[in-house]
Amino acid sequence: MKNRKTNKFIFIDFPGMLCIAVAVICIAVVFTLNFRPLYYMEMKTENLSLVSGFSEQVIKDNYRELIKWNAFTSKGPLSLPSIPVSSDAQQHFKEVKRIFVAIQISGIIAILLSIVFILMRRKVGWRMLVGGGIIAVALPVITGTLYLTSGWDRFFIQFHDLLFNNDLWLFDEELDPIINILPESFFMKCLFLIIGTIVFLSIALLITGFLLRRKIKAFSDIDSSDSTSSDIVSHDMDSHDIVSSDMGSPDTASNDIVSPDIVSPDIVSPKY
Repeated sequence: MKNRKTNKFIFIDFPGMLCIAVAVICIAVVFTLNFRPLYYMEMKTENLSLVSGFSEQVIKDNYRELIKWNAFTSKGPLSLPSIPVSSDAQQHFKEVKRIFVAIQISGIIAILLSIVFILMRRKVGWRMLVGGGIIAVALPVITGTLYLTSGWDRFFIQFHDLLFNNDLWLFDEELDPIINILPESFFMKCLFLIIGTIVFLSIALLITGFLLRRKIKAFSDIDSSDSTSSDIVSHDMDSHDIVSSDMGSPDTASNDIVSPDIVSPDIVSPKY
């Protein structure tokens, strides 16, 4: 019995937790990528129109096209409406898109697998939600630790060295003026939003998991109560049958009663 529970945890519960954690992280990244108000706020606070020399509408149009191109449904090379892109920048953006596409597809697969694993273990599916939320929080903890120990500039460089095996991410603003509308401060805010979204979703998973556990326990208590009541009723019916069989049938009982009209032959009639 113990081995069976261990096998279910290894092959169902723990993979389900990992899938939920991956889904949370992917959702946070995709949400941040498509959360344009964050960029519009950056555009205002950093005065990107003045820095880049482009109007706010031109910046919005080109940024919107760049984000749409990073979707896994988008095909063809990157072509911005009014900002030129060099061949090196094109190559870098292709590498970035491959990462984003992998995250989007991984998120979809992770969500579907999470649903399957939870349905396979409905009574203890809440454990996967709680475990997945806890595992997902580990990423912000690790990222925050690296950020605090190394500083943003070093962290930013290490991040690119980890994901890319070249230096094409170092743009020349003369050849690729798009770098002027994508400042480092914006990527820092994106990181904070990703971490905040992961923490929010993880807390939501923990709350949902514990509420689901309470609901399942309540249903289990009701089923147990109904089962006990049924056993009591069945026991009473069995007791009634035993008493009835001991009393015998009405015909048998009536046969034991001697009719007053029948006189025993041993009784001698009195003589006068």
